[in-house]
Amino acid sequence: MVTCVCVFAAMATAIIVLLNREPEVQLIPGPAIGEYRRELGGRGMVVTEDNVEEVRAMLSGEDIGIMPEDRQFEFSLVPNWTFTTSRAPSPDAFLANSVNNSRMIFFDVYIDEIGVVYVSPYMPLGSQHRNFALDYDLEPGVYTALVTHFLVDDDMEILTDVSVGVTITVEN
Repeated sequence: MVTCVCVFAAMATAIIVLLNREPEVQLIPGPAIGEYRRELGGRGMVVTEDNVEEVRAMLSGEDIGIMPEDRQFEFSLVPNWTFTTSRAPSPDAFLANSVNNSRMIFFDVYIDEIGVVYVSPYMPLGSQHRNFALDYDLEPGVYTALVTHFLVDDDMEILTDVSVGVTITVEN
């Protein structure tokens, strides 16, 4: 009975991790401003008793030499940004790369129906990015945007990413 519970718990953990695993990322030119946006591909994997060790090795990075710290990272951001105009710096737009990370990050801001509206510079450990203007002219209004943070290696290759929603308000 205890063995079944342990096996079930291990499989449930593997499934949760697999569902959160990022598929391959291909960068393609974005139609809105000629910058880049992401196109995701790939599928998850069903974990069985026969492949659980293989999946564990794959998720830990052992199979391809990726360390666990290259698959997770921390950042801080303010979820509501206000711009007097989209080309004026926002006093409350703020993102930070944690000193707890092992690598640099950068981020893109994407709005459905428009595309990428901002591409950040690379952010070293412990750095903050604030008071920035958007790269795209937005009409006054309230927008729901997706901010995708990318963790990069020493060659600036993307290791993993995570996306969070923010609200952008353009006043004029």
